[in-house]
Amino acid sequence: MRPALAIVFAPAEEHVQFLSELFTQNGIIIFGISSFGQFIDYEFDTDSIVVMLLEIDRHTFKIEFRETGESTTKEIAKSIGHAGKATFAKPTFVVASGGATRRLYSLDFYYNA
Repeated sequence: MRPALAIVFAPAEEHVQFLSELFTQNGIIIFGISSFGQFIDYEFDTDSIVVMLLEIDRHTFKIEFRETGESTTKEIAKSIGHAGKATFAKPTFVVASGGATRRLYSLDFYYNA
């Protein structure tokens, strides 16, 4: 079995296009985040890209994306919950939020399908 899903942490937005093209060319779906940096061996590193490749059946997961727009967090969560229940008998969710900030470090989420 080949990897079907990549969970990616990249330190800067300029890596997003490269990573998207690389994984798409290899038939791998991306779920990821651009972050200010990673903690590696008790050090803070802003030059590393961390990737977890999962050999997972494509029929066992689905990536849902919602723009917040005028919707509340509760409305968006309810919408994603309904989509999960419509797709899987016992859904489990991994949730990411775009535009989140903490201590001035911006986090921007992206995906490709």
